[in-house]
Amino acid sequence: LYDDLESVKNFELLQKSIEEVKQMVLHDARSEREAIEGLRMILKHLASSTTDWMKPDFKNPLRLKHDSRNRDIGAYNPDAEYDQALIDGHYDYKLSGTLGTVPYVSITVSGPVNGKFSEVIAYLNDEAIRKHVGTDNKFTLWLSKKKPTGTGAWVSLPDEANSVVIRQYVANREHNTLASFTIESVGASQPDIENLTDAEIASRLKRISDYLLISSTWHRTLLPEMKNTPNQFVSSTGDAIGASAANSENYYQMAYYELGEDEVLVIDLDPPDTVYWNLTSASYWHESNRYLTDPVSMTSNEVEKRKDGKVRFIISRNDPDYSNWIKTFGYNRGFLILRMVGVTSHDLPIVSRVSVACLLYTSDAADE
Repeated sequence: LYDDLESVKNFELLQKSIEEVKQMVLHDARSEREAIEGLRMILKHLASSTTDWMKPDFKNPLRLKHDSRNRDIGAYNPDAEYDQALIDGHYDYKLSGTLGTVPYVSITVSGPVNGKFSEVIAYLNDEAIRKHVGTDNKFTLWLSKKKPTGTGAWVSLPDEANSVVIRQYVANREHNTLASFTIESVGASQPDIENLTDAEIASRLKRISDYLLISSTWHRTLLPEMKNTPNQFVSSTGDAIGASAANSENYYQMAYYELGEDEVLVIDLDPPDTVYWNLTSASYWHESNRYLTDPVSMTSNEVEKRKDGKVRFIISRNDPDYSNWIKTFGYNRGFLILRMVGVTSHDLPIVSRVSVACLLYTSDAADE
């Protein structure tokens, strides 16, 4: 009776998308572990996008933050917290928050522009946000058609706007107080959630399909040239990567790594002069497992520098008894992501692939 509904057709499109990424995982996996973790990755992306896009109430769009252990897919930054609000650009919103003590916060307003799935419509970096912070450390941002009379920052909201992403970078989870935000609609009444249309649900199902096809394929599409030169970093800007994945103000250096069973990577870099940077390891499917308890990522606030001011990391499956250790969780291949805020260029890290037997050092030798 309802086969011709647009929502039914897009539901079937979603089913087709799931099958396509499943076949991709089975094709690209090199081991049973990679295959089953790839299937898990698909389901995690589905759970995240379904929660985001099928919540039907634009009146309170900022969904509650879940256990951050779940935020380990899609090359997310383990040393960051993300708040995402799905909005409707036809309406006005007030975003309020307290910045806490984290070193960096940014706000990105996105929407489909010029046929792209997601493009930056408005962006406020940390400096712009802090200009509007009061003595009580509170912040207000108006997202509206007309400039309000109240205090706070203002972004002129176009009709095509559909999301707000707040990124806060955490220097040290034991010492930083996280920023917190709420968002609410103001002014005009919102859609009646009891009378959702076929077109509305169809549109949201299409967004889930699009998100799944994009987020599940980062190992193929995110700087694919990395695969041609394993264990070497390549550079990119946040704008080049895209609004749906990267912070506009970031400068990235990434590497696809490969290791043998008895090998480690030694990475030496000159630390950038910036308020925040970090190095993260991820699986082939861009997952960063157990990052709240295991050393999968380190920030500029956490690393120990050598006598010459440089920073050396050891990337390995087992603890090498070295301060700047990043764990691979037994993976023989994956990705390394170096994020730097407010940097426009930087020397690439030097990577050495060595055997565990050759990794003979003491605390003094590590400085040589």
